[in-house]
Amino acid sequence: MGGASDLVLAHSGARPEPVVREAGDGLRWLVLSEDYPRLLQWQDAIGRGGGELVAAGPLVSAAAEGLRRPFLDLITELGRRYDSLAWWSLRISERNTAVTSLFLHCCYLAAAQTELGARPTCVVCDSWEVLESLEEIARGRSIAPRWAPRSRLIPHNVGSSARGMVRLGRFIAGTSSSGFQLPGGSTRRPSANRWS
Repeated sequence: MGGASDLVLAHSGARPEPVVREAGDGLRWLVLSEDYPRLLQWQDAIGRGGGELVAAGPLVSAAAEGLRRPFLDLITELGRRYDSLAWWSLRISERNTAVTSLFLHCCYLAAAQTELGARPTCVVCDSWEVLESLEEIARGRSIAPRWAPRSRLIPHNVGSSARGMVRLGRFIAGTSSSGFQLPGGSTRRPSANRWS
């Protein structure tokens, strides 16, 4: 996987065994994942590879304790600034930290930052955005991270952007009584969960 690095980044969707084998010896492993069966696979592979597993629970809990109030204050401020139907239609506007993954991912990022530079560490996470943000933060601290092999055929943001566009299209189509213009000039109107 390249030369030595104080930080290795891996997505939890990767196969754990090859990542553990290629990452090398002497690493601490911080696994941040909501997927419990996947977490167990990583823990098993790390244990068989002789790695040291960092207890993520206390780090994430401490991050949540420190971030909860500032996060809720930010959401309140955004609600004031963007007071509109579009804002209030978003799940994040509810200010419930359990409704979306955003707060959890902020906690993951804060937890991972506490491990930067202390000892060589591999951070495994189920969010590409957390990993990429951590990469940027590490570079800002003069730490050159390396990535475990990415197995995706298309960039991750293409898939999430495409899903977002589909959701937006469904929202617009579902709220429009006059339908909308498709390429080629035809008009489609929504009716009872299907197109007419």
